Amino acid sequence: MFNSDDFSGGNISKKEDEFLDRLPTQPWDGRRSTFMEVLDSPNALLALGFYELEEWGVWSRTENPKLVLPYFVHGEVFIEIETVGFGPNIGQDIHMSIGGASSTINLVQQPQTSIHFFNVASPSRTIEFSNIIPSRLDEVDDPRTMAIGVSKISVAAPGLSNAVWDGTPTFIDLANPAHHQLDFVGFHSRESWGIWSETDPCHVILPFSVHGDCEIQFFAQGFGENNGTPLTVSLGQNSAQFVLEQEPQQFIFRFKTEEPTHLLRISGFTSNSTRSRSGTRSMGIGIHRLQVTLPPDGALVAAKTKKRRAIVNALVPKQRKQNTPRVVKTPSIETRGFTTVAVFNEASNSNQWRDVLSAFLWTFRENSEATLVIQNSNVSGASFFSELLFLFFRVGDIKCRVIAIHTHDTYRYAPSLLAAADTYVHVDSSITLNHVAPHTDKRSTQFIISSPDDLQLEADNIARITPLRQPIKTPGYLHRVERELENVLDWVRLCEQMKQAHTQWQERTND
Repeated sequence: MFNSDDFSGGNISKKEDEFLDRLPTQPWDGRRSTFMEVLDSPNALLALGFYELEEWGVWSRTENPKLVLPYFVHGEVFIEIETVGFGPNIGQDIHMSIGGASSTINLVQQPQTSIHFFNVASPSRTIEFSNIIPSRLDEVDDPRTMAIGVSKISVAAPGLSNAVWDGTPTFIDLANPAHHQLDFVGFHSRESWGIWSETDPCHVILPFSVHGDCEIQFFAQGFGENNGTPLTVSLGQNSAQFVLEQEPQQFIFRFKTEEPTHLLRISGFTSNSTRSRSGTRSMGIGIHRLQVTLPPDGALVAAKTKKRRAIVNALVPKQRKQNTPRVVKTPSIETRGFTTVAVFNEASNSNQWRDVLSAFLWTFRENSEATLVIQNSNVSGASFFSELLFLFFRVGDIKCRVIAIHTHDTYRYAPSLLAAADTYVHVDSSITLNHVAPHTDKRSTQFIISSPDDLQLEADNIARITPLRQPIKTPGYLHRVERELENVLDWVRLCEQMKQAHTQWQERTND
């Protein structure tokens, strides 16, 4: 739950650390997780210092934008990110950091994927970008100042896993969809036969840490000029060379690791020969199968493994103690003055909640007695709060109050929220009126309804706003190539009805 009263003038940048500390922390075992920073994404990250999410991704707006992970990372961390540059930032090296560790990204005009390795000394959940120049271009019809665009980001921290190999032979066939124990960094997506590498170096993340003797076998082939070129495979401090051929063949390597490790590193690819022609994928090694076994005379080292696990276990409680949010069974909300309520359902992908919030902020920004309670279930929590914070940035300092609740249990809190409503706003993506009417006082609650449906609700305290019809913003809509229409909220009339509802509330209060 977000309460704008907790922040000075609704501006959380003045208390950003306090806001981040309130965010819930998810458990994570370090396995690779991917987040899509696109509109309606179910797993978008909380984006501070960015504009609204778009169909392709999200543009930064400040000199120090941040993406907030749902968990803390520590130790060896891989971050794979798809970025694009804007204006003077194209061709420049910008900085990306997490927990004091830093790397650089060279921005280009087209979306590109880059992989970065960090050794995070202090547990952190915030990925920060710097050395960027928010700009706008006169030749581009866009008033925003932008620098870096992000569309996708993947994070893997194998060192956070407590899984330790016990010597049991492990066979993974990448052609078998049920065999999904491996994570890959610097590879393309898996295919029906296996997987192609994309970058040099690339990494295979084992499902467990290995300490001591092991034998790794993989069945692989090469692409282009990488065939016949000596490549290096490393596990910990151990390494060996091998040569790929166009036809798949089996390779066997024996390693003795001095420290526990999850990472199998492959390097030495010919970067200028992996693209056969412009627009094709960059490929180096294609892996079909992988096997980890204990040599006949091999031995594992258990003592240091236990020490490592003790270190990891000691870290987790500390994180939880510092960052576990307060558990509230039901939202405790005390509203003052004039209260507007809007509850959005779990089935719709509509962004009409933004129109309702924007109309309220612009109407009552200078009114300290006005409160909006808005509950949303139709987008992810990160998407909801990212968009929410951007709207606060766009409006600036406010005197009104906004209480924003994200929940996956749409109807659990609805009765208590509706009971506090002086005005209820209903749009297409709201919960059904059948769930609303029993929990409101029809004599005192004002209803503002905008829906193309014929809703069976008639009373003097109901204001109806006819939805507007406009072209759906799909590729080509600027040139009238596609003329499909959609219903949209009449934002101007909504503001007028909110003002009128407030006036009627004042008259009832003074009587």
